[in-house]
Amino acid sequence: MSARSKLNSAINNAGNARNVSRSQDIQYLAAAIADLAGALKDLEENGTLKATSD
Repeated sequence: MSARSKLNSAINNAGNARNVSRSQDIQYLAAAIADLAGALKDLEENGTLKATSD
């Protein structure tokens, strides 16, 4: 998954966290953080948000 896809996934997970129970929102936020970390790693390695490996 490209950095752009990971960022989109993080945004979706953060949005989903608003619409669920307290225990579930933590899971969505954890997934969003993991997606952001992956996107940052991709950016560090590739220096771009270009969708090359979706």
